[in-house]
Amino acid sequence: MRAAAIFVVVLVIATALLLPHLRRSDAVTPPPPADDVDTLVAAMDDAPGVKAGGTGDTGELTELEITTLTVRGLPTPGCEQRIREREARAAALNIGDAGQEAVAILQHSGDTEHALAAALMSPDRKQLQQLLDRVLLDDPGNRVAHWKNLENCHALGSECDRTAVEAALLAVDSANGLAWIDVASARIREERWEEAEQALRRAAVAPRFDSYFIEYALLIERGLAATSEMDYAERMVAGMGYAAATWIPGYGEITRRCSDEADGYRIPADLCFEAGEQMAGNSRELLATLIGKSVQQHAAARLGDEQLARELEREKQEIRDAVLRDGAFSGAHVLMQNDSAVLQRYVDTFLAHGEIRAIEVAVAEARRLREDPDYDQCNFVGDPDFELPPVTP
Repeated sequence: MRAAAIFVVVLVIATALLLPHLRRSDAVTPPPPADDVDTLVAAMDDAPGVKAGGTGDTGELTELEITTLTVRGLPTPGCEQRIREREARAAALNIGDAGQEAVAILQHSGDTEHALAAALMSPDRKQLQQLLDRVLLDDPGNRVAHWKNLENCHALGSECDRTAVEAALLAVDSANGLAWIDVASARIREERWEEAEQALRRAAVAPRFDSYFIEYALLIERGLAATSEMDYAERMVAGMGYAAATWIPGYGEITRRCSDEADGYRIPADLCFEAGEQMAGNSRELLATLIGKSVQQHAAARLGDEQLARELEREKQEIRDAVLRDGAFSGAHVLMQNDSAVLQRYVDTFLAHGEIRAIEVAVAEARRLREDPDYDQCNFVGDPDFELPPVTP
């Protein structure tokens, strides 16, 4: 699968979350205790058609029976008023303006978390850097701040001492394989091949791979909670939108240099396979899981194991199908935007068990509620013209 096709999955999810079908609830359901999420996941593991699994375990997705959950063909009897309310709310809401208002207020806050939220939403690179400097002075071990610092350093180019920023990140996040992936990518761009391979060897034994996507989103949600009248769903959708638009570590360079299509230097195939396997098996996030499998696939082809390369392609396709097929997750997205409790459960499950498990929980919960005669079915009413685009291999 081409790199562009990998990103389609994440972009489709981000796009669906940003659909303007938002509503104001009178009260936001408080986050359930962590034990509640664990209980739900355990119950799913015991349910027919869902296998046990955790971070990086993708096989269970193929066991889900995918059904269409979103009600199509508006108007739906009994939901017309709700639809009009959502449309009016969406028309009045400008997430960009809300974000900039939040930055203007939070940049003066003495609270470290609020200052970091302002940095994550600021479009001004110099202002962003000033805020990050403050955060890292107060909280030098803050991993999200260090990652944002590295992102800003990429954008600033020669104005930034990347070596120092990189070293600061590794000092607090050396167990994160994505940190070493980005170091390897930078070394490749500098044509320091041996150092690139050393960094990739560190990635190949890293216990976790994490870009802190959900942490970014939560920080922004909390910042907007302090500065706006947006409800929880609106704030969380905005947070995920900002997080989805942020810089991503050097996946592209590694994937290209592990493939047969690379010009010049290529990373040794066995090292590519080891790093890709570790990434696919130890990531909380769907994107890294898919890229890890793609890197493995390239390496298997270079090593002459065409059967394994085909098997890895099949596994990738199963993951994409489980997320995209028949609009099942589209229906869950609409539900999450209209039911804050369901959205909160998705976020908590993402934090505790990873994105793939969170998708499973969201689809399973949507399916259950869709069949509940006592549940407000207007929460499933979505845009009748919205369809998930096909993913091209």
